[in-house]
Amino acid sequence: MMSDPEIEGECSDLFNLTHQYDEYIFCIYNDVDSGIPLEEVIPAGFVYVFTLLLGVVGNALVIFCIVRHKGMRSITNIFLLSLATADLMLVLICVPVKGIAFFSFSWTTGKVMCKLVHYVQNVSMICSVMTLTMMSIERYVAIRYPLKAKYLCTLVHAKVVIFSVWSLSFILAVPILFGQKLVEGGVLQKGYTCIKEWSDPIYKELYELYMLIIMLIIPTGVMIVAYTGICWEMITVTARRADMRSGSLSETTPPSEKMDQTRKGVFKGNRKSSSQTKTKKKSVEDDKTKMQVVKMLVVVVFLFVLCWAPILINNVLVGFNILPLLHYGSLKPMRMTFHLLSYFNSCINPVVYSFMSRNFRESFKQTFRNLCCGKKPLAEGNTRYTRVGTMSFATRTTSVNRSRKYQNRTDSDKVDQSNSSSDNVKITLAPPNYEDVEAS
Repeated sequence: MMSDPEIEGECSDLFNLTHQYDEYIFCIYNDVDSGIPLEEVIPAGFVYVFTLLLGVVGNALVIFCIVRHKGMRSITNIFLLSLATADLMLVLICVPVKGIAFFSFSWTTGKVMCKLVHYVQNVSMICSVMTLTMMSIERYVAIRYPLKAKYLCTLVHAKVVIFSVWSLSFILAVPILFGQKLVEGGVLQKGYTCIKEWSDPIYKELYELYMLIIMLIIPTGVMIVAYTGICWEMITVTARRADMRSGSLSETTPPSEKMDQTRKGVFKGNRKSSSQTKTKKKSVEDDKTKMQVVKMLVVVVFLFVLCWAPILINNVLVGFNILPLLHYGSLKPMRMTFHLLSYFNSCINPVVYSFMSRNFRESFKQTFRNLCCGKKPLAEGNTRYTRVGTMSFATRTTSVNRSRKYQNRTDSDKVDQSNSSSDNVKITLAPPNYEDVEAS
């Protein structure tokens, strides 16, 4: 059934006079026989299906790897576990329902789902951005104040922070329950739609401004300050250590102190040089590891802002009547892109981890090998992880038989004995000079 041009004209006048989207859309509502244009169906359908599959598989894999392997339970990874849980919740509940609504022209899942889907969406959004913000603060404290971090940045404190983040997210998302409503209407054909409808226009403006502040302005400001401070600290420390290695600091040393150091070096230099070299190498590798973690987190934050900022800004402009609610001209494909982009963010993080974290990459490979091939190249009982800062590196332990010869010496004689035994030889996948601290 196609809409009557006269009725549609009257509806257009109605919208121009009242600027009420729901009155206009229900005045001309119909399930048009021609359906959605093919150029909209194909890309939208592909993105919905791709987001659903990649989001479920990727985030479930992240959760499994962190929960399954004890060596993966670093502070940063615990935060990433929370982030993956929020993304998985959004993908499982919101994406299928929103996809059905997009292709059916009408909200067919009822009043409860109308409120629940948008509430869960807001909980996931708020939880994700708060988790990213807490991660930036934790990294800042760990790198800027390493001594304080020893008792502040612990797994117990991280779990408490995550619990608080989730609790606060469920509270901050409550306003949408009062604004999201299922409305019935239509002249040519009855239908339902799930829209934000407030009792007073001022509430609409306040709500959109509220979401922009807690989702974008405050978190982005905090993360910019934190990561700027982290980068500056890392650059300063790296430059200072480079100067020390090049000997530039020794140029300012008085001659008398240089002579004392030279005399001491005659007796102690050879013995200390080896340990000092190892310490310097370990410091350099530690700095590289920390910087790699920071780079990965900055990319995750950048993608979150890139994916959610457009739709949040659009909602504010519509809420203040700066942009029309109807999809005129290029507004339709643009807003469709904004919505799909926001959902796409929930499945992109596992891809980032795979490219930027060797630990996650190796854990993903091991999990796929176990699931697909039934092989367990790294037995759980023999898997070790090297953790420096917040990064963990997998190591392998394998058993080999070899002959070992040792001597037992007494005051009267020397006895040579041979013994064949099974020793554990560790093959480390991490860079050299790392220290094993935990076995899973």
